[in-house]
Amino acid sequence: MKKIGTLVSLLAALVLSGLALAVPSPAAAESGDLTFETGGGKVAAIDLSGLHVSSGERRVVLVLHVRDLTDRGRFHFYQVENSPEAVYGLEIEVRKRRDGKVVDRFREFGDGWSEARACTSSKVRWDRGRDLIRLSYRQSCFHAELPEVWQYGTFSRLRYSTEARSEVDNPRKHLVLQRG
Repeated sequence: MKKIGTLVSLLAALVLSGLALAVPSPAAAESGDLTFETGGGKVAAIDLSGLHVSSGERRVVLVLHVRDLTDRGRFHFYQVENSPEAVYGLEIEVRKRRDGKVVDRFREFGDGWSEARACTSSKVRWDRGRDLIRLSYRQSCFHAELPEVWQYGTFSRLRYSTEARSEVDNPRKHLVLQRG
């Protein structure tokens, strides 16, 4: 009798798991990864090695991998319309201040540049031990009409100057992802 009860339980579990698989799941975020050529005798003390983006219906998550991440430098992420001209979009600058606080600034562009501003839904983690910077924000941080398809990219700079010693890593690659 115990064997029949076990068999019925097993059969019920299989049926329920089959039903769970048959029910369509909610729309998931479209995600993508880029890997960048690293090293190559660059003068820069920064070395971007990869970018992962998850573009959901409501939220965007960008994870930047930086080989030997230190406590200095500025990292720029961009989210622009999917066209060769990239006429409008959003640029986010992430930097770590001298006091150790990580800050981000959002700027929109289209007919010129907007003033730099905070986006209350953004969350930034600067994880030196794991060599990554994680940025998450709501799609609503971009105030214009949201297109279905975006291009995402990144670059970094240690110093802002016109001198040749200004260290920059700009892989000039981008991901094209559809929202959620």
